[in-house]
Amino acid sequence: MWAVIPEARTTSEKLEMKGEPVNVKNIERSIKHEYESVKSNFQNIRGSEFAGQTRDITRKTAGGIVTLLSFIARVIVIFFGFIVVVTGVAILFSLAVGMLAGIGLLPTIGDQTFNEVPVLLSHVFDRQETDLFLISLILLIGLPVLGLVYWGFKLIFKFKVEDKVIGIIGLVSWIIGLLMVVSIGLFMAGEFKNSGNINNETVLKGLSSDTLIVSSFKPEMFTRNHEDGIGLNFEDFALIINDSASNVYIRPEFTIEESKSDSFILEVRYHSQGNSIDSAKINAQSIQYTFKQEGNKLILNPYASFPSNLKFRAQEVKLVLKVPMNKTVYLDKSASEVIHDIWNVQNTWDGYMV
Repeated sequence: MWAVIPEARTTSEKLEMKGEPVNVKNIERSIKHEYESVKSNFQNIRGSEFAGQTRDITRKTAGGIVTLLSFIARVIVIFFGFIVVVTGVAILFSLAVGMLAGIGLLPTIGDQTFNEVPVLLSHVFDRQETDLFLISLILLIGLPVLGLVYWGFKLIFKFKVEDKVIGIIGLVSWIIGLLMVVSIGLFMAGEFKNSGNINNETVLKGLSSDTLIVSSFKPEMFTRNHEDGIGLNFEDFALIINDSASNVYIRPEFTIEESKSDSFILEVRYHSQGNSIDSAKINAQSIQYTFKQEGNKLILNPYASFPSNLKFRAQEVKLVLKVPMNKTVYLDKSASEVIHDIWNVQNTWDGYMV
């Protein structure tokens, strides 16, 4: 019988199947009955053992994932804090070495000597300016790095301290250091704001041919590796202090240009900076440079000098050899001490010319 009768789907069909009249009251009662039945079945499922086990597994899995992520995040934070601490300590150590070397309290570390640092600084700054400069560097660089090291330790050990007062003091000190650096920078910029130039030309006479041989020599007072002096040696600049001569030595530049006359001419160009035009010219006039001519041979001194009681103000010497048309210059191997960026039609490197 059930196989040939359609299934009762709607509420009215279900009432008719039960033989009950289809009215609002019966429909309302039937709907409430079905709702309570569904609610009861759902509560039975939630209260079952399977549902409880499912909830426990889900809760433990979520908790495990959160714990794992927290552990990974903590490891990353500790590693980052360790890197910050190590880097900060290294910077502070380097800064301390520089400060001690700057005031002459750190002459040597192993095979490394630092005794030239205060001497070189004394040829740029006065002693008071040097001390203020070093103090300003401690405040400007050392305080932020120290703060980073402190922050790194907090990341590693997770300690909490009321450090607002320390932070304010550090910020004020850093601002003071910044103002000191700016003040010293402006003062030193004023010491270099004007230029002074002096040019001296010497006509080379008594040549027996149209070829001039250019050579150089090493002064007896010290060798180029500064065994008898201390200093800095760069590609285009050397500052060497020799105690026996009480002078500061700089390496001149040498180049070759075309002469407008029929004679070989050596032009020596002296240049310096100063806080005024007059002081710049005085600094340029104080530079000493010597050379000599022996027949067709021009012997150039690889060093110029100025008295050690003068401050370094970008003193420079440039040697310009002016060569007439149809005459030649032969660069002796020793001339490698002085040649610098010589223009030529084949664009040959200076080192290959000697």
